Amino acid sequence: MKVIKNVVLFLFLLFVCDRALGLLLQYFYNRQVGGLESANTTYVLTKAKDDIVIFGSSRATHHYIPSILEDSLHKTCYNAGRVGRFILFDDALLAGTVKRYKPHLVILDISDNEFDTKMASQKQKDIVVSSLLPYINNNAIYASVKTLNSKQIILANIFHSYKYNSEVLSVFKRFLKPVKSVSRGYEPLPGTVLPPDLTRPIDTESYSEDSSLKNAFVDFCKTCEENKIKLLVIVSPSYEKIVNNSKEAIRNICSNYNSTFMDFTDDTEFLKEQLYYDTRHLNSTGAILFSERLASKMKDIY
Repeated sequence: MKVIKNVVLFLFLLFVCDRALGLLLQYFYNRQVGGLESANTTYVLTKAKDDIVIFGSSRATHHYIPSILEDSLHKTCYNAGRVGRFILFDDALLAGTVKRYKPHLVILDISDNEFDTKMASQKQKDIVVSSLLPYINNNAIYASVKTLNSKQIILANIFHSYKYNSEVLSVFKRFLKPVKSVSRGYEPLPGTVLPPDLTRPIDTESYSEDSSLKNAFVDFCKTCEENKIKLLVIVSPSYEKIVNNSKEAIRNICSNYNSTFMDFTDDTEFLKEQLYYDTRHLNSTGAILFSERLASKMKDIY
């Protein structure tokens, strides 16, 4: 009998501690300011009312300067890009966003190899799930996480602190010492790590498409269409050329949903190594040039 009481007491204390820790982590998590990671996601899901929202991974985060687009287009803009997250994450984030409000225009920065099977690894899916778990109170986010990994949903419902399992240390670190965004979600990459006079790298690796990634992009386009949101899909500049890629599939899907598609990967204006931080990311100088060029092109369309 005493053993049973001790077990019940232990479970009760575990329950109380988990709920208390979960509330504490939620408090700090939701009050992060700026930075490359979750603060931008939280802002878009809970506070944003901007006319234009930019989605994508690190190439979105580092390539698009909202203030330049705002000054040119006279519309508010926010960069919701998140490093290391791709179309599975973007699809869930958009679905969660439109449950609260509908931006006038969505820009999706998509990689030229976005549908490659390497982008659908279990590790990548786990990263997406862990990034979305703090937001599963949003029904659309809940549904996306459940599709990707239903076991994680069960654990997060039982243990409230589990939602922040991968973020515990960084939550406190970023709360105590926040990273300030230069311009509404945009994060600059100064200088370059490329050697001088580098010949343009050419990637000729084999390529095979993953249907789940392509379906996620189709779903992203559908969400925009159903909510009457204009969609601009962009493959932004890259110094590295990927020969076998997803661009034809992306172009066809955009055509099916009356979405505008722009491809800057072979634009000669951006084939200068001094504009790049590394072979896949523009530096701050390149981002200014790209954002100005994009703003000019968008004025002709919108």
